[in-house]
Amino acid sequence: MRIVGADFALRRNELVSIGVFDEWLGRTGSSLLSGDESAVIRQLVAKGMDVWYDPTVAVRHKIPAERLKLRWLARRTFMEGVSEVRLHRASGSIPRHIRPFKLAISIPVLAVAAAVMFWRSDPKLRLARAVGGLREHLAPPMA
Repeated sequence: MRIVGADFALRRNELVSIGVFDEWLGRTGSSLLSGDESAVIRQLVAKGMDVWYDPTVAVRHKIPAERLKLRWLARRTFMEGVSEVRLHRASGSIPRHIRPFKLAISIPVLAVAAAVMFWRSDPKLRLARAVGGLREHLAPPMA
């Protein structure tokens, strides 16, 4: 099971033991980067600490109408592609599905699918994610 940190809590001393949240992964300003909490969870697991998922915990979010539009979703999904590559690069292992060659050959296929199935949003969002991931691979390494 993959645990994400959409709503999570941890003890301060556990966070201090692994350092701080990675600034180049999390949200700042209007950036839609994400994954800083996933990096923390991975580090906790790597140190042998317990990470639990409680399906009884629920959080209600007020979602602005803007976030329900395809334009915002595509921007968010593009940045998800960037975030995923950064997160895996930091761990030292890039899974096959986000390696540069795989992304590069999938982009034309997804572009055609997005054009042919113009009434559906999923090919457009998959395209945005692939383009974001490839862009991150081609960008100069961050200092």
